[in-house]
Amino acid sequence: MMKITQIKEYDKKRRKIILDDGGCVFLLYTGELRKLRLKEGDELGEEEYYAIEKDILIPRAKKRVLYYLKNGSKTRAEVIRKLKESFYPENAINEAVAFLEGYSFIDDKRYAESFVGSKKGKYSRRELEAKLYQKGVSKEEIKEALEEISDDEELEACIKLLRKRIKSEDALVDPAEKRKNYAYLMRKGYSYDTVEKAFREIKV
Repeated sequence: MMKITQIKEYDKKRRKIILDDGGCVFLLYTGELRKLRLKEGDELGEEEYYAIEKDILIPRAKKRVLYYLKNGSKTRAEVIRKLKESFYPENAINEAVAFLEGYSFIDDKRYAESFVGSKKGKYSRRELEAKLYQKGVSKEEIKEALEEISDDEELEACIKLLRKRIKSEDALVDPAEKRKNYAYLMRKGYSYDTVEKAFREIKV
């Protein structure tokens, strides 16, 4: 048995249901709350709770993530984060993620490959690695995706960025300007050797 310790207003249409002092939290619409006749202090049996999950929360979680994916591909971690923000319980999250993976709607390996393919001319390997890591992609999948970037492509991206910063030939030889640009490019994730080659090959 679980006790409904609190029912709080979440927005105009929904209420936050808190079980066992925060052991489980989920949202229900006010109409659903009235239909289920739930109130603070009630004891909620396992069968009652699982019926709420099965009939309301899991279908809603699946619908929510499908809507979320309309704005573009997401990683597994991003989907989980979105559902947690909306107070879906763990089982509903797991079911929604399994549903998406079953239809290949989320695939971190494919996501990483596509992300790298579209961004490799704009960012260094290290920057791409950091961006994918922030999105929750595994180190192994990031590593495999980054293997698609050749040294020549990394150099070309570095040259392109350097060209944006160089406004005159003086900037290529002025020691202070050169040091400043070296530091900038290395902060962007390019190796010293790559930056050195970029300076040698660039033409203003």
